[in-house]
Amino acid sequence: MPQSPAATGQQPEQPRRARPASYWLSMVLFGLFVAGIIVFFWVGGFFAEQRTPPEAASGAGAPEMLDRRTIVVRSITLEGRDEQGRPFRLRAARSLRPEKGGKQVRLLDVVGELTRASGRNLTFRADEALYQEDTEQADLKGNVVIRDPGRWTLTGTLVHVDTKTHTLTSERPVTVKVRAGVIHARGMKAEKDTGRIMFSGPVSSSFEVETNDEAAAGASDTAADDAAGKTDAASETGKAP
Repeated sequence: MPQSPAATGQQPEQPRRARPASYWLSMVLFGLFVAGIIVFFWVGGFFAEQRTPPEAASGAGAPEMLDRRTIVVRSITLEGRDEQGRPFRLRAARSLRPEKGGKQVRLLDVVGELTRASGRNLTFRADEALYQEDTEQADLKGNVVIRDPGRWTLTGTLVHVDTKTHTLTSERPVTVKVRAGVIHARGMKAEKDTGRIMFSGPVSSSFEVETNDEAAAGASDTAADDAAGKTDAASETGKAP
């Protein structure tokens, strides 16, 4: 026969009380508080992977993270050699490149020079350039100015530079000023070492004849080079400049 708890000396089992609603409300509020702290630190980047920019090139400013995907370096110089071992140089006020991989570098406020077989330097400047590091190709954009000192000055808005072969090409309108006059063309290609320019048409030009014998002699040399270029353009387009 079962004995009562009093007979056995045990305390009678008390019924389990239900937790009040205020308890559960406080637990929910505590959980929201903890979640809020976690979100705050997550958004602040405390749990993100720490990224260290690569070392700066010689003579360049310290790399900075422009944002989470882009590295910026100030006062950068890119140097290399063409197929014949002649040097070329690109200098920019700033360079922008992807943080992860990528061989294309965006250069801002660009100046540069190419050394020809004769030892003469071809100089250029542009508002910006897209430089492909693996192929050493550059697209000059914006206000582009290219000079073969003493011979001609070319202006345009987009010129492709192959630093390996020293070839300049453009499929956009260009203007070339020489000592004897001005040439306007829809496009052009400057040959590797001769400096001669082949124009693609339509091509228009205007020349002035100087009365000074010495100036006229110099202009005739330049005009001869220009005439050769225009002849090549006529053969390509089927139209005389």
